[in-house]
Amino acid sequence: MGVVASGLAFSAAMLSLRQKAAHDERDAWWKRAQWAIDHGLSTHPDTRFVGTEAMQVLALETTASGPDAEVLKAALAYLLDKR
Repeated sequence: MGVVASGLAFSAAMLSLRQKAAHDERDAWWKRAQWAIDHGLSTHPDTRFVGTEAMQVLALETTASGPDAEVLKAALAYLLDKR
């Protein structure tokens, strides 16, 4: 019985670690997206270019959840329409 309990505890711990890693990855993606959006909205043309290019790269990543990716894509579409 102790082996089964240990196996279940180990499985739960591994699941928790995977969930934390996925959360941390999404959080890091969102911080990069915020940086890119802020730079994309700059009044300085070079800064705006770098931000827009970064947004295009981030839009291709599969890290973001649906709503986060949609926010980035909407901001990117807005900025590309202003070019």
